[in-house]
Amino acid sequence: MDLETWKPVPGYEGQYEVSDIGRVRSLDRVDPRGQRRKGQVSRPGIDSRGYRVVALSKNGVKTRFSVHRLVALAFHGSAPEGKPNACHKDGDSLNNCAENLYWGSQFENMQDRLRHGTYSNGTETRTHCPRQHPLQAPNLVASAARNGYRACRSCAQTRAHIQGAKRRGKDLSDQFQVISDKKYAQIMGGVQ
Repeated sequence: MDLETWKPVPGYEGQYEVSDIGRVRSLDRVDPRGQRRKGQVSRPGIDSRGYRVVALSKNGVKTRFSVHRLVALAFHGSAPEGKPNACHKDGDSLNNCAENLYWGSQFENMQDRLRHGTYSNGTETRTHCPRQHPLQAPNLVASAARNGYRACRSCAQTRAHIQGAKRRGKDLSDQFQVISDKKYAQIMGGVQ
């Protein structure tokens, strides 16, 4: 049974944890006014580059972090010398599972982007996600589109579905393509 694993966020031990499927949560605490606050799972935003981000607070100062970087730090340790980038193996910037991340150099990250077809030189944009679903309405994540970035809605829904199943003890990760293709067909149903 593969359950979600939580580890402390480095530098925020006792305050925040990050999971192996890319979720971030605050822990129960007492605020500066002496009020008890129940911990909760954060609702990340999506930045202009298409990465999930959260704001963590320490000593009254909020700092914004990319979720994939927090997952890499917690599950793979500090970035090795010459490999400062938390890279996505599958090219999907919203797939922040620990098994999908690795520390790489800028060159390795660029090679991945070329291999996945997610590279944009500023004059051209991606037309398909790494799973080859066209990035066109209605198959776009609304919050990403508002930030000027196109993210695959069917893959985002599949990720949420698989992560929910994992929390319930069922691993569906080997069925990602099949599930995402079905979700794509449902989303695009009736669209010419």
